[in-house]
Amino acid sequence: TGFGREYLEAWIEEFQAAYPDEEWEFELEGDPQMTGQINTRLSTNNEIPDLFFGLTTNWQQWASRGLLADLGEVYESPVDDEGTTLLEFMRPGTENFGKVNGKYYAIPWNDSAAGFIYNKAIFDQYNLSVPETVDDLYKLCDTINALPVNQDVDTNNDIAPFAWGGQVISYWDFVVQTWWAQYEGAERYSEFFKYETVEGFQQEGRLKALEVFENLVVGTDGVPKNSYSGAMGDSHILSQMAFLQGKAAMIPMGSWMETEMRKSIPEGFEMLMMPTPFIEGAKTDSNGNPIQINASQAGDFFIVPKNAPNLEGVMKFLKFIHTKEMTLLYTQKTGSARPFNYNPLEVDGLSDFQKSCLEIYENSVTVYEFSQSVLAWQNLVSKWPGTGTPYSRMILDNETASDMYAEMNSYVSQKWSEWQQIVNM
Repeated sequence: TGFGREYLEAWIEEFQAAYPDEEWEFELEGDPQMTGQINTRLSTNNEIPDLFFGLTTNWQQWASRGLLADLGEVYESPVDDEGTTLLEFMRPGTENFGKVNGKYYAIPWNDSAAGFIYNKAIFDQYNLSVPETVDDLYKLCDTINALPVNQDVDTNNDIAPFAWGGQVISYWDFVVQTWWAQYEGAERYSEFFKYETVEGFQQEGRLKALEVFENLVVGTDGVPKNSYSGAMGDSHILSQMAFLQGKAAMIPMGSWMETEMRKSIPEGFEMLMMPTPFIEGAKTDSNGNPIQINASQAGDFFIVPKNAPNLEGVMKFLKFIHTKEMTLLYTQKTGSARPFNYNPLEVDGLSDFQKSCLEIYENSVTVYEFSQSVLAWQNLVSKWPGTGTPYSRMILDNETASDMYAEMNSYVSQKWSEWQQIVNM
């Protein structure tokens, strides 16, 4: 839902125009709970569509059970007049996204920049600077908390440093995972998701990143600090509304926010995405400058059921929408990128917000958390093993980053022998 449906309607219109002598009918079934329904519909062969758009989940299990169509012919199809194939068009790090046991069964749907979005008017009004480092971010929070508007008796006009929603507290991954990747470096961060050794889970960057979250947000008695009142109980929409209403200066979010909230954005409201501030100890380039990282949230996917009613037609449609021309159309309609080798900033009509997101995307080393491990496919392990999402426990139960790190590593050590039996089956 975050990217709307205009791009899909535009793809359909262009597809029909490209094949005027063929009669194609499209039926769009929109449901925000669709991802949770895919398993049942595939397993029971009930109400099978030709194409599923799914959000991040372990779709590989369906491929391993023989429920998905092989998309190899789509990956081998040309995306331009030079004969570049879709596989050659993929950005580094995404080539194996859809691969299971040597065949391709899924295609990544979108790519994105994610991090802190800030209210430009608040930053301008109070002469606030976009932080370059985490230490700058700590100081910025102190400055915002000390603003006169936050010191008077009227709490209705308070401005918190952050808006976020406890119902979607995993949105903090957008910055926490970036700090983790900054600290470890892109290569080691990607190595983590292979889940190959116990030692691989013990990356110090995970601890350092959680410590930043702890310092920024974890308060006392279950009440988060640097956050607007009521954050812990809110949804993503309510927290985004609070940000748009000026109740907070920043929000951890992704590049889809403008599209998702366009009907609610006040007239004249200006927001931009900032590059995620650098954690202390971030890896540097040959000139000694910290390396800008974008921890992508590109886990959403296209899959085709093996028993799709119109398999020939859907393959033709997938080949069409993955051409360079249709990729640019996607960016034009969404203001966001797809994980392919093109420059999304070439698109006309982008808003200032969209440009700020795409500039981060283009000027960063983008890292992905795609995993080819059967442990991930079967939901046995994750980036936060044994804890779910650690943020709520840190806030509500006063558990520290060190507590969470130690618990996760202990859980992995206890389970490792059992997991290896599964891997070797």
